[in-house]
Amino acid sequence: MAAKRGIFPPDLEDLEICIATGWSLTELRKQSVQDVERILIYLSTIYEKQRRESEELKHQTEMKLGRLR
Repeated sequence: MAAKRGIFPPDLEDLEICIATGWSLTELRKQSVQDVERILIYLSTIYEKQRRESEELKHQTEMKLGRLR
């Protein structure tokens, strides 16, 4: 079972890793805890970057719409 770090909802951590790596649950369970933690840290960094970019785009869009009114 994947190491639990609280980055994703606990019931979705394994699924997130499998989707990102293309591994099956069996393959995931063969990985070391350290490797799984590294993957979770990497994924959380990527997802956080995407979230920030999405928020910035939303803010920019709201500003442009405000100017058009």
